[in-house]
Amino acid sequence: MLISRIDARTDPAALQACFELFDAGQRLDDPIGPPVADREFAVRWTVGFDHSPRETWLATDAGRPVGCYLLELPDLANQQVGFCQPVVPPALRRRGIGSALLDHCADRARAAGRDKLVAEVRDESAAARFAAAKGARRGNTELRRILDLQDPALADRIGRLTAAASPRAAGYRLTRWTGLTPDEYLDQSAAVGADMRDAPSSDGIEHQVWDGNRIRAAEQLFLAHGGLPFQVAAFHLATGQLAGFSLLLVDEQAANWGIQHDTVVAREHRGHRLGLLMKIGMLDLLASRAPQVERIITANGDRNLHMAAINDQLGFKVCDSVTEWLLDVTLS
Repeated sequence: MLISRIDARTDPAALQACFELFDAGQRLDDPIGPPVADREFAVRWTVGFDHSPRETWLATDAGRPVGCYLLELPDLANQQVGFCQPVVPPALRRRGIGSALLDHCADRARAAGRDKLVAEVRDESAAARFAAAKGARRGNTELRRILDLQDPALADRIGRLTAAASPRAAGYRLTRWTGLTPDEYLDQSAAVGADMRDAPSSDGIEHQVWDGNRIRAAEQLFLAHGGLPFQVAAFHLATGQLAGFSLLLVDEQAANWGIQHDTVVAREHRGHRLGLLMKIGMLDLLASRAPQVERIITANGDRNLHMAAINDQLGFKVCDSVTEWLLDVTLS
């Protein structure tokens, strides 16, 4: 077997081979979540939404693609870590291909000065069993939840929650938009996003570092590949300060899914039910701008009890869990 580095940005045939290997197993590996289509896969494997450096490698046997992996090498936070995504299609598993890819990826991570590999995989999956067999340790676990927007009881539930929460948020207003974040909010969004640092994470793993330029670049990339960001923000009336935001993405290749990303409230503005009200505002925004969305998927750390409680109130149901696995690759 030959493992060769590819330039996924300039070699569409090699990138397509990697996608086909991935696509062959994604319904088995993640039967519940939204499918990852070719355009989203291409972004992840070429530049990534955070634009961190990355390597892509393709394994062939007698010229036939049999596996591949993506190695992300963050250049801001987590400079000691390599995020690894090995791919072997179901028909070729348990033949040593995954082990060879992992060993190769560990060598590349060490060469880049990294001391551990990290991968997030669905619990009870083949990838989770593989990680355990290779001696990786469990890190942060997130529970994935899905909200059925076609639930006939949803409207009454939202009405009751809004009535109860609105008096607590009397000093705030909500603003919503689709597409790019307005220029005047970019730096404030980055500052509020930094308060995600108190969310649960694996030991030794830092939260991503974002600034206005990175936010804008990620939004532009998503828009260029057929996606649309939806955002609801809360502003403090007395100061005009951005107090929090909730971000959700809809990809036209999986247009009936809403992918909930961060919902963050700045520390000094917590306790006013803004997280709940922004999520309710998001449901209104989707109903008017993306009525084809039938369900929303989100993930919360199993120790993030506050956000879990909000999602439970809204009617999100736990569907499965994903865990970060960490593998020490330091040479003895």
